[in-house]
Amino acid sequence: MMTTPNQPPVSGTQPDAQGQTTDPVLDRDVACPACTYNLRGLHGPVVNCPECGEHCDIVKLITMRWTGPWWSAPGFNTVLLPTPCALVVVAIFLIAPAMHPHTDTPWILAAIWLVAIAIWGYLMWRTWILFRGVRGPALALLGHGVLLGYVVGVLGTALAVVRIIVILINQSQHPTRILLGQLGWPVLLTLVFLAILVLARKCERFIAACCIRRHLAKIAAPDLRD
Repeated sequence: MMTTPNQPPVSGTQPDAQGQTTDPVLDRDVACPACTYNLRGLHGPVVNCPECGEHCDIVKLITMRWTGPWWSAPGFNTVLLPTPCALVVVAIFLIAPAMHPHTDTPWILAAIWLVAIAIWGYLMWRTWILFRGVRGPALALLGHGVLLGYVVGVLGTALAVVRIIVILINQSQHPTRILLGQLGWPVLLTLVFLAILVLARKCERFIAACCIRRHLAKIAAPDLRD
């Protein structure tokens, strides 16, 4: 069976002599991380390499081989869907106090706000169903943090870089000023915001890896349904 570039290789199952399903059988080429021995054909989600004895988590190794975009991981969009809905809820919450109380606009915004909360709750419930437990909503909430991290990281980095450029321009016009003291905080803030971006990226990859692991576990246990 062929797989597309954005589809993770999967472990199938084999029936035993009595027709009962045994441990999953790896039916794709996966190399041992210690000696590169091909683990294809071995049984179970966790195996010991026949060549070197390395303890190999098959699902983890398959997840590490994911070559497609992280947002195309199975179930990733379902986990991230509550995030834009949460943005609508927060935006309306911030805009509502500025509305004139004697117009119908606050009531319209309140209705939209309640609808957005209801949709957000439904989407969070879908993540619960997807992961069959609290792990789904937890990853969805982490997705909220990922978006916040990207926004804060991009805007903060941009503002800090602009500040550095302004300081350098002023320094060129007034060469007698001490440059190091002026650049200290902007440079430090730039590094902090870049670290936030890196952390957001790592969290995004973690969410996608969890989605891939869930997908592979569902395939190994066909009684699980989305």
